[in-house]
Amino acid sequence: MRSSKLAKRVRSSVLSIFRAVVLIEIGFIILYPVIYMVSMAFRPVEQMYNPNVVWIPISFTLDNVKRVWEFMNYPRAAWTTLYLDGICALLQTAVCCLTGYGFARFKFKGRNLLFAIVIFTIIVPPSTTLISSYLQFRSFDFGYIFSTLNWVFTGKFEGIRLINTPFVMWLPALFGMGIRSGLFVFIYRQFFMGLPRELEEAAYIDGCGTFSCFRRIIIPNAKTEIITVLIFSIVWYYNDTFYSTTYMDSLRTLSTSLQYLNENLSILSPLGAVMDRYQVVTLVQAACLLVILPLTVFYIFMQRYFTESVQRTGIVG
Repeated sequence: MRSSKLAKRVRSSVLSIFRAVVLIEIGFIILYPVIYMVSMAFRPVEQMYNPNVVWIPISFTLDNVKRVWEFMNYPRAAWTTLYLDGICALLQTAVCCLTGYGFARFKFKGRNLLFAIVIFTIIVPPSTTLISSYLQFRSFDFGYIFSTLNWVFTGKFEGIRLINTPFVMWLPALFGMGIRSGLFVFIYRQFFMGLPRELEEAAYIDGCGTFSCFRRIIIPNAKTEIITVLIFSIVWYYNDTFYSTTYMDSLRTLSTSLQYLNENLSILSPLGAVMDRYQVVTLVQAACLLVILPLTVFYIFMQRYFTESVQRTGIVG
């Protein structure tokens, strides 16, 4: 008996130690980029040549942060990111919610075909529609209305040029073709199909119409899914550089400013001088730290809702 209990304790202790080691290793792998970023961002360039300095610098400096702050025009880039990506995320969340509810509750001809097309948009790479989308935004028109009006007033038969305007991001989000919109429609549809129809039937008996039922009954019950979609939409729009660099050269968000910094580090070096590779590392890591800072603050305030939404929807990664 004693030997059996001792064997169980030893086995339990070994498993606990093994789990702790695995969790520590996984945590280090996840946190290593952040630790490296902080260590390099506040480290003077001179200490990069010191073999005794590994993680914690001997002295800290804000010169790296100040230089990339000015080069990226951080306040303006942050404001552009806020109103551009924030409006896109709000529009996308609302439109995908309404679309997913329509696919889940209403029966109409071609519903399965349209939903298959929605799923197909998740599979198709955005680069395959890049040229056609660019040409459409370069001369945007609807039924030749804008072209006709432009011809009347200016003599040029062409549409409205939307390139380098926020509408190249807002319009796709408004019409359900934003970044990962197909995935969000699928999430909403699966959730609404799981809701009992008795909730809506009771609301219809009490005199609610379709839209009133959706606003008063469905939306409160879908609060967790709405928060989930909103969080992921904000993150994906925030990290986007493909659409932003293609359609908007003059409007720089934080992500595109970071990419522009990587391509133009020579501007920060003195005239005629070649920037040291260690100095490049400190500047790039300082810029990365500034870029992830808003999302980090956003996650701190939304952590409870984010964890709850992921647990209920089953979304990972």
